[in-house]
Amino acid sequence: AHYIPQPLAKGSDGYVPPLMLSQMRVELANRLVMQQQDHVIALHLLVENYMEPCMRRAGDSPLGGAVPVATLRTMFGNVPALLREQRALLDAASTSLETLHRRGGRVLQSRLPNVLALVRAYTANLSRTNAAYNSASTEQRFVRFVKRTYAQSGQELASLMLEPMRQLFRYRSLLYAWLHCSALEHADRPALLDAFHSVNATLDTVHERNAEQACFPEGWLTNVAIECE
Repeated sequence: AHYIPQPLAKGSDGYVPPLMLSQMRVELANRLVMQQQDHVIALHLLVENYMEPCMRRAGDSPLGGAVPVATLRTMFGNVPALLREQRALLDAASTSLETLHRRGGRVLQSRLPNVLALVRAYTANLSRTNAAYNSASTEQRFVRFVKRTYAQSGQELASLMLEPMRQLFRYRSLLYAWLHCSALEHADRPALLDAFHSVNATLDTVHERNAEQACFPEGWLTNVAIECE
């Protein structure tokens, strides 16, 4: 069970003016849009700088066919589909930015299920993904390509591949704060709470899969959480 954030206290000792709560929700709405923008950029870089060059035909690929296409597909998974859904969520949040502080939960409730389903699919077999990455890393052409791309873009492949998991922790932190400054009677609170539970359920699934498959060092998700929250 996960702790459900309660609204900030009201009373003689801890009164929080409604205007302040509204301002806090505005800041959180802006943070959601900025985080979505950063995340979409990261996924775009993963696709454009790494996936697409690797997946070209052998004659055009910097890998020259050294890494089997099946290995590359396993490694990158459904990142293009995830990028499309995250862009759709960003568009939905951006187009309603003026009212997002009042209805952010409903925006997330409508777009987040598709994103979370794709993240669950992305992490469905972490051991195979990790094995594919390790297999590709034994090929010198792949290693040289990754190092060259990192030098040019400043974005590391292994780090970009963790972005879908990082974004889950960002959603959880954001929703936690949003619930904290939304009164029990606020019209958007049920939708915020539903999104909060959905994100936590997806994080639980990722934790369980990693524990079962033992493909990453113990505590790596905790480190990702600390980094993002």
